[in-house]
Order: sequence, then C-alpha cells, then structure tokens
Amino acid sequence: MEQKSNLRERLLWLIKQKSVHCHSTPSFSLSSGKKSRYYFDLRPVLLQPEGLQLIGQLIWQCIQSQGVEAVGGLLSVGAAPVVCAALMSAPPQAVGGFLIRKEAKPHGLQKRLEGDVAPGMRVAVVDDVLTSGGSLEFACRQARAHELEVVQALVLLDRQEGGLDKIAQLGIPCQALFTAAELLK
Repeated sequence: MEQKSNLRERLLWLIKQKSVHCHSTPSFSLSSGKKSRYYFDLRPVLLQPEGLQLIGQLIWQCIQSQGVEAVGGLLSVGAAPVVCAALMSAPPQAVGGFLIRKEAKPHGLQKRLEGDVAPGMRVAVVDDVLTSGGSLEFACRQARAHELEVVQALVLLDRQEGGLDKIAQLGIPCQALFTAAELLK
C-alpha cells in the first residue's frame, strides 16, 4: 500500500506542476459548455514517460482486483493514453484493451469499438478528466451496447461537478484518483 501512496503523491506533484491553470475570472471554456476559473490540462502529464508510467501503475492497481478482463475508453487525447498506460503496466496477457470512436468508421470494417474484447467480458472504462460525466457516460453506454459488462469506471481527475453522480446512475462504481479540491489546495 505504501508504494501506491508514493506513486499517487508523485503523480499529484506532476499534475500540480504541469496541468493546473487558474484565472481570477471564469475564462476557460469546458467541453460541457461551462466557463471556469480553473482548467486541468492533463496532456502534459499523459504525454511524457514518468506521468504515463505513474498513471498506468495506479490504474492497474485499481482494476486488478476487480476481475477486469479489459480496459478501455474513448478514442481521444485524454482517455486513449490512460488506456495504453494501464495496458503497459499490466502483466502480459492480463487484460485486453479497447477504444471507442464517437462515430463508426465510414470505411474498412466500419467499427465504432476497436480492440481486444468479446461480448460478456468484464471491463473498466477510463478517462482523464470528469466534469459533467458526458464523455464517460457515452463510453460506458457504448461498451454496454457492444455487450461488455462495465464493472468499473475510473478517472484521473474529478472536477466535482456532478459527473460521478451521472455514472452512479448507470449503476457503475466510479472512482477518481484525484479531485479538483485536492489540486487547488
């Protein structure tokens, strides 16, 4: 457990250093359409080796005891690195991975869901930042539409604006590694 605490503290420090942006007035536009005084851009942490390794190890620690057979999320700059980090931290053959497109491809196999999954598999759905919960809800609903059993949802950061409640309404336990309040201290 101490190792998880050390990993978490190091990742918290990295996120505070590279990803927290604050203004005195609500000048940041969020994907939900809201304006905010603060913005969390996790891409600088997601797209560098140490951050990706820490994220992967923490996500893997959260899902390994849940009987998860695959981890996935939206094919986006936020969720896709989280999926890949978790896969790289898992032992070989431990879990599969999948990514969900917002729209099915218009060519090739015309898939909306890509990856190493099959109907009935127990999966965790991940994302980087949770605000209203719309993106994570979409990913969970698409996973279910592909007959996957979503047993867990994980986000790196909960902005604490109702997203956890939205996922809970789907009957899916949702966990955040960090909260906005924790980062804004």
